[in-house]
Amino acid sequence: MSLTKITAYEAFFDRLGIDRDGANAGETILIIGAGGGVGSIGIQLAKLAGLTVIATASRPETTSWVKDLGATHVVNHRKDMVAQGRSLGLPHVDHIAILNDMRHWDTAVELIRPQGGIVSIDDTDLPMPMGGMKMKAANIREAHRLVEAEQAKGKIVIEGF
Repeated sequence: MSLTKITAYEAFFDRLGIDRDGANAGETILIIGAGGGVGSIGIQLAKLAGLTVIATASRPETTSWVKDLGATHVVNHRKDMVAQGRSLGLPHVDHIAILNDMRHWDTAVELIRPQGGIVSIDDTDLPMPMGGMKMKAANIREAHRLVEAEQAKGKIVIEGF
């Protein structure tokens, strides 16, 4: 398998805990960076698992690309994604995959449902304020403590949630 496929597979099924055989069918996933290599594979894997995919894209050609891959909805990551999600009738999403950089962290915090999961595959130099996550009891608090304290070594893996 290619590195992009392995990365998407691990992010969705190992880290977010999505059941690849469809036990999470009907749940929603927001894929930020959906038009890239990992994102395009991620769309397909999420659809195979029965998820409703909300993909981000900003250009007409990437919007068309992610729709062709199976995205149910497309939101423009250069505009207010929270407002766009709500206009789709989605005040929250079950899972979020940030597959580019962390500049959309605040949006992810706002959109994730309580007890939802967020995964990122990129390093960040940007601050990731955790206050908004506290009320949602999402699954990444200790990992972010390590990153913010600059104590992380290698890849941080979250398991058993």
